[in-house]
Amino acid sequence: MSRNRRNAEPIRIAGLSIIDIAEEGKGVGKADELVIFVDKAVPGDVVDIRVVKKKKNFAEAIIENIQTKSEHRVDPFCSHFGTCGGCKWQHMEYDAQLR
Repeated sequence: MSRNRRNAEPIRIAGLSIIDIAEEGKGVGKADELVIFVDKAVPGDVVDIRVVKKKKNFAEAIIENIQTKSEHRVDPFCSHFGTCGGCKWQHMEYDAQLR
C-alpha cells in the first residue's frame, strides 16, 4: 500500500530549544538526534514547531509558537523582514550575529 504524504499528519514538536544559527539565518535545534532548521528562530528561543520538510538527516520547520524568547531576539526594523530575503538576521541583536 502506498503512503499518501499529502494526507499525512504534520509533525509538530513542542518545546524545541534553539541551540545555534545556520548560515542561512535559520535557527538550529535537535530532537531525537534529528537536526532541525527553524525559520526565524534565534539561539536561546524555546519554540513549538511544525515540520515542513523532512529528509533522512535533517528537517526544516516553521515556528507555530514561541514559548520563551531568547535574550538576543529583537524586533526587526525593516517592514519587509521575512518576505524579501535581504535581511535574514534582523530579528537577532547585532552583537549576537557577530558571534
